[in-house]
Amino acid sequence: MAYAHSIHGPELLAGGALRYRIYESEVQTGSEWSITLPNGGEWHVLRVQCDVEVADGVSTVEPELGELASWTSEGRGHIAKADAAAANVRIGDYKNFYAREGRLYGRSVPDANGGAANRIETFITIKPGDAI
Repeated sequence: MAYAHSIHGPELLAGGALRYRIYESEVQTGSEWSITLPNGGEWHVLRVQCDVEVADGVSTVEPELGELASWTSEGRGHIAKADAAAANVRIGDYKNFYAREGRLYGRSVPDANGGAANRIETFITIKPGDAI
């Protein structure tokens, strides 16, 4: 097999927040997923939780998010990155972004390429609206 991902959601939460669940398998160090948002414009990242469910070669993840298809880490279109790598990582700071393309992009950024049984699960909670 090869890298694969599936997006589940959105689940509507209190206050209009949306939660997505992303499942990835055979995650490689450069693997990327994207979520189609209900609309473009201003959004807020409320929380990101990324967990190594089945290691198979992966010890830690250091997730990061982008707002453009061509985003680079710490560069143009970059939204947020975990403070440190771990098997279970949370980004809990409010981050605002503008979804020009109507999408949110993400990477789990594992410390090594995962094997056939590797599985990573990420929860993203976002909310539309003006900057918080």
